[in-house]
Order: sequence, then structure tokens, then C-alpha cells
Amino acid sequence: MRDALVGVYGLDKAQVHVIAPDVGGGFGAKIGCYPEELLLGWLARQVGRPVRWAETRSENMVGLGHGRAQHQTIEIGGRRDGTVEAYRLTVLQDAGPTARWGPSSRTSRG
Repeated sequence: MRDALVGVYGLDKAQVHVIAPDVGGGFGAKIGCYPEELLLGWLARQVGRPVRWAETRSENMVGLGHGRAQHQTIEIGGRRDGTVEAYRLTVLQDAGPTARWGPSSRTSRG
């Protein structure tokens, strides 16, 4: 988070202070920055004082990049002995306006 903010705002690492409380787990959700988090530095400059981002657990689960609503359909074709010969995975995902992971993100395409 700190390194991303340093890069976006062109600051020295010593000028950026980030507090990430231990909320348990993460599984990738704490890697990198979300657009809302990058906006906080700009907002702080605009109002001339520190700002804080706080969301409920429900808001967090809805807004997480990999927590978007998904409907997955899996089709598997194979032999009677259990050997898989072919499969198809179709994913319908609400990626929101800023897709980060999943079938609609750039990282999954290559």
C-alpha cells in the first residue's frame, strides 16, 4: 500500500504513513491498492488534514475484487474410468467498475 501511494503521488517513503490493522486473513485482498484507497491521499490534500477510510464488513465483502458475485457453470466430459477428456468453465461475474481479478481482469488474459 505504502509503495503504491509513494509511486502515485511521487513522495518519499518516509512521507507516507499507512495503518493496516490486523483483521485476520486476507488471501490477497490486502495486496495492492484499490482506487478508493489511492483517492484518500488526494482527499487529504484537498481538505488539508488526514482522512480515514472505514467500511463495514458487508461493504468490504461486496467491494473486494475477488468477492464479486459470480455464477459458475462447469461442464466436464470424460471416460467411464474417470479420465477427464474435456471441460468448459463459464463464469458470469459482477466485476464492478474496476475489475482486478477474475475473468474480466487484464491479469487473467495474459
